[in-house]
Amino acid sequence: MDAEDIIALFVFSSILCMPFILVLSITGCIAYSNTRTWQKEKARRLHDAESRDPLVSKSQSSFEEIEDFLDSEDEAEYREKQEEEAEEEAEWKLTTKQKFNKEFKKCWTGKAKAEKEREKKEKEERRKIAKEVVREMMRLEKKRSKKLQLGVAGSVEDAVLPSYKEE
Repeated sequence: MDAEDIIALFVFSSILCMPFILVLSITGCIAYSNTRTWQKEKARRLHDAESRDPLVSKSQSSFEEIEDFLDSEDEAEYREKQEEEAEEEAEWKLTTKQKFNKEFKKCWTGKAKAEKEREKKEKEERRKIAKEVVREMMRLEKKRSKKLQLGVAGSVEDAVLPSYKEE
């Protein structure tokens, strides 16, 4: 092989490898940036934790306190939230290299987590709307019961439906 053939082989192989190297370097830079931000936050949290040492720790029986108010779907969501909090707490115990590898994998796989976050936000919005509806229904129920107790309402049907007349 001549020197020209070796140079041509090197140029063609570098052209073929360039997209892969470019993608890896961009992904690595993003992961490094996220890891560095995490590392600064970890140092800040450690400093804050040292400056204020709580005398009383979190109660482990927090689930028992609200257990009566949860239905099956809420209970599953509560347990999922508890698991996420445990994962976040475990994440703070990672080394920098482990966090970099985790961030690199997250960058490499794409936006799957963003989709989950969007679904979570939509679920929270629906829950807020449902809570507002329940509050409104409770308010109307109280108003109706007051009217019935005072004898202001002529019939039950009038008390059930709210009036939309401008006064």
